[in-house]
Amino acid sequence: MSKYKFIYLVWLLPAYLLFLTIHQGLVYNGLEDTYENGESYTAEVVEFDIKKIASQTNGYVILQFETAENEQIERKLSLPIEIAGMITDYTQIPIRYQQGAFEEIVMMPTYSE
Repeated sequence: MSKYKFIYLVWLLPAYLLFLTIHQGLVYNGLEDTYENGESYTAEVVEFDIKKIASQTNGYVILQFETAENEQIERKLSLPIEIAGMITDYTQIPIRYQQGAFEEIVMMPTYSE
């Protein structure tokens, strides 16, 4: 392997970490924007599951709600175990929804300012 190819490989990891940092910033700003400017709805929990695989635990929730324009929306959201534990007892979850935002749905019981 020539030294120039190795230099390209060395810069691959920082470029990937920069991409992850920018993505997390966009997610954070999208959540803030949806929380502040989104519309409030009550979503029905259609399905909720927690998976335990070896030392990893995560889950998902499928939410269904109707917007003010009578549009039925159903979304599957993946959840880390910390957030899944907060909503296990809910059959209906208050949410904030903003169509077209980077993060369209914010579940109110899991959001802390």
